[in-house]
Amino acid sequence: MTTGAAVGARPPPCPPALKAVQAQEIKGGPAGLGDQALVGVRQAFFGQGRNVFEASVLDAVLSEAGTDLADIHARLAHGKAHAALMSDYQEAPALGVKGSPSLVLNAGRQTLYGNVGFRVIEANIAELLREPQAGATSGC
Repeated sequence: MTTGAAVGARPPPCPPALKAVQAQEIKGGPAGLGDQALVGVRQAFFGQGRNVFEASVLDAVLSEAGTDLADIHARLAHGKAHAALMSDYQEAPALGVKGSPSLVLNAGRQTLYGNVGFRVIEANIAELLREPQAGATSGC
């Protein structure tokens, strides 16, 4: 793994590009395309040390995931992907999303976000899944 690949790099076009991939899936692309692209970007950056901040590297990763790069570039050039991302940002507070990643649980009454460990997530979900006594409150 190459370390320090992103040191000094400019912010990536990743979020808008991933919104463009999501649009491809919605418009009839392969099911799971958005998830494949997201996992690919994370594996490339965190697992392989590839600098997804560089457009050529991001293009290669998205191509490996099976996306239509011409469509992504068009959506980025025309602002469609950025507009979809801004719509998500504007909707986030109403959904209780405060950061990334966010897990909104219990009909919005609880939100876990950021670097939350697996055991914390597991304990919260287990508590929500157990059958509480009538009138009892959740331990979360």
